[in-house]
Amino acid sequence: MGKQHVSRQLAGRAKALAQSRRKRLVANARAAIARIKERKATIAGTFWDIGDHLLVLAAPDAAKALRYHDLYDLCWRALELSATTVDELIAIRKRLTRAEAIRLQTQRRAAAYLRLADATPADDTAVELLREGVAMPGGKRLPAKASIRAVEAAAKKFRQKRRAKRRRGRTTTPEERALARRLAAALHKAGVPAKVEVLATVPGKPSKLRIEISVDNLPALRRCLPSATAVRKR
Repeated sequence: MGKQHVSRQLAGRAKALAQSRRKRLVANARAAIARIKERKATIAGTFWDIGDHLLVLAAPDAAKALRYHDLYDLCWRALELSATTVDELIAIRKRLTRAEAIRLQTQRRAAAYLRLADATPADDTAVELLREGVAMPGGKRLPAKASIRAVEAAAKKFRQKRRAKRRRGRTTTPEERALARRLAAALHKAGVPAKVEVLATVPGKPSKLRIEISVDNLPALRRCLPSATAVRKR
C-alpha cells in the first residue's frame, strides 16, 4: 500500500509539472504572437511614415536647397531610393491612411492593391478590394485578402481588357486608310514631300487626316485632293 501511495503522489506531481510547463509554453507562445503582431504593425507603419517624410522632401525647392537637382536625385544619392520606389511610397501616403497601410501589411501589397483599384472600371478602393475581392474579366473572382501575385495578375487583366476595348472602339476603316494612301501617292508623284496619316476618333465618328506639308506646297495639295478623294467605282 505504501508503495502504491508513493507512486500515486509521484504521478500527481509529474502531471502537475506537465500542466505547469504547458501553461508556461502557452503563455510564452501567446506573448510571442502579440510581439510579432506589434512588430508587423511597426513594419507596415514604417513604409507609410517614409512616404510622409518624402512629401516633406517633395516640397517646392526643398531638394534644390540641399543642392540636389530634384526629389529623385536627392532620394537616389542620399537615400538609395529609386524613382519608382519614391513614387510608390508617396502614392501610398497620399491615398491610404496609416491604419489602412498597416492593414495591407507590406509596401508591395499596398502598391499592388492601389494599382488594382486604378485598373478596375468601378470606383474601388484598395481596402475595399482587400476586404471583398472583385470579379475579374473572364468570370473568375479574385478572393478577399488575395496573394500579392494574384492581385498583380488581376490588375494586369483589367488593364489588358481596357486597352483591347479602346482598340476596338477607335479603329480606322479600310476606305479611310486607302484614301490616305492615295493622297500620299498623289503628292509623292507630284514631287511634294508630305506625310499623310489617318487618325481614328471616337466610336461612330469618321476618322481625321493629318497632313504634314510645307506651306509653299499647299497649291500642289489642292491639285491632288480631287483625284485622291474621288469615289472609286467597283
